[in-house]
Amino acid sequence: MGATLLLALFVGCVPHAPPDQRPRGLEPARSTSDALNAALNPRRVALIIGVDVYDDASFPSLSHAGHDADLLAGVLRDPASGGFDDVTLLAAGPTRGLVLDALRDLRRDLRREDVLLVYFSGHGTRVLDGDHAKRFLLQRDSRAADLETSALDLEALQSWFSALAPARKVLIVDACFSGDGKSVVRPSTRELPEPETLTPGAATLGPGEAHLFATSPGRPALEDDALGHGVYSYYLIEALSWALQDADRDRDGVVTAWEAHDHARVHTMERTNGVQVPEAAFRVVGTADLVLVGRPRERQRRDQALVYLYPPPSHPLSGATLAVDGRPRGQLPGTMAIPPGRHHLSLSDGQGELIAQGHLVLASGRPYRAEELQRLLRGPSLGVGLRPILSSGPAFTEALPGGAGGLELHGYHRDDADPGRGLYLGGHLALLSGARPVQGQRDVRVLTSASVEIGAQQDWHRLRGRIGWSLGGVWMPPDHAGVPQATSPDPYTIPDRAGWAFATTGPTAALGLVANETWSLLLQGRASTTLLDLDGDETSAPVFWGSIGLGPEVVLR
Repeated sequence: MGATLLLALFVGCVPHAPPDQRPRGLEPARSTSDALNAALNPRRVALIIGVDVYDDASFPSLSHAGHDADLLAGVLRDPASGGFDDVTLLAAGPTRGLVLDALRDLRRDLRREDVLLVYFSGHGTRVLDGDHAKRFLLQRDSRAADLETSALDLEALQSWFSALAPARKVLIVDACFSGDGKSVVRPSTRELPEPETLTPGAATLGPGEAHLFATSPGRPALEDDALGHGVYSYYLIEALSWALQDADRDRDGVVTAWEAHDHARVHTMERTNGVQVPEAAFRVVGTADLVLVGRPRERQRRDQALVYLYPPPSHPLSGATLAVDGRPRGQLPGTMAIPPGRHHLSLSDGQGELIAQGHLVLASGRPYRAEELQRLLRGPSLGVGLRPILSSGPAFTEALPGGAGGLELHGYHRDDADPGRGLYLGGHLALLSGARPVQGQRDVRVLTSASVEIGAQQDWHRLRGRIGWSLGGVWMPPDHAGVPQATSPDPYTIPDRAGWAFATTGPTAALGLVANETWSLLLQGRASTTLLDLDGDETSAPVFWGSIGLGPEVVLR
């Protein structure tokens, strides 16, 4: 069924005039500026669907889905509030065909810069499909005996929605699939195991994409005659209109999708005594804030950083508390607005045990997913880098009197959890070369260097420091140029042609500038010592040499 619905959405058509026919009369001309603005300016587009009545007697009528859709459409159309340019409302018992046509029309003109909102209020249902259940959204002409061709497959709709062009988009579903409230299922279906979540995993969502559900698996989505609305929809619309100031957590004059959901979630749970528990999945990258309503000027600006997470109950951070500068700021799931700048942040689990803490500079207007914040507080745990290096020491005086230069590839794995937080294990592999004049010509020699090291790494503001101890080796292959084939290059008779291999050990230190959570520039120094018999008197003596390099590092996680 999923493939069938996606095919219908992608290839379906609406009637068009034949190619040899055109309207009679004159059409108003538009200036080049008007045409460019119409073609390039980002738009705010919404499709609002509310289904109250059903032809199939198996599906009882609802009382307020159409009213919810109508009121939401009005809020979004208001230029002083939602400012949506195009709002399509289907609230008079739309059929599946009408909904599919609207979805196909929606897809044709969307661009990446647009903001998109799709809302559905009505019955949901589910049926057994092999070992799991399939969930459907019902339209007026949906039939219980043939849901696959008369209703919308929820999973297919979500996949299709995620593939739409806009980077900022939200799908809102006020329906349930448990058999209570805004749902109708066969009694046998109620015994099927419930999934952990109705939303897709955050990693599968596009940047700026959100999926909001009025309830969670196994729980009802309720209508309330005293409110005259579905409970979740009422508080969602409240957040976008008369209660905007309460829902506007960061006081920036706008309400985003996650702020509206936070408001609706809390009040829905209070109204239903915890029977109905809304859920959501978000993925926000950079400044892809999904602003739903607010003052026109303020829709373009944000002054605070946002920390957010909407995990399933089994998520390690579900129930965690965020403290900012020693004061509790809120509990996850939810969204917390924090003034930009440097703060001491700490995350504690539901039992009060510390998960992560540290100082962090929060960027203005930058949303932070809670897992990302946890990683930033703990510091990088895996990184690699490439840098040019210079090496010099007495061990090279015969073959490379000026030292050697080349490239070094290095990496590290750092412990980001107690009790060994900050300790790291690293390694490097370098290829170097140098030249010296021999009989009027440049004689080039190469050598390789490799080592492992242990130590500690710590960040302070935008500085990163590292100190450790290395153990490694150097190999310089022999060079037979100019040496008779019968002669073996002896390091004491032909020192400039002999090969060398020796072990080294010594301290390392690095100091760098952290550009962001991914990139940094580090200056690395290494002092090494080894025991060598350089003059052939069968007595080894300590030989000191060192290297220095400067280059970028990238944090992998």
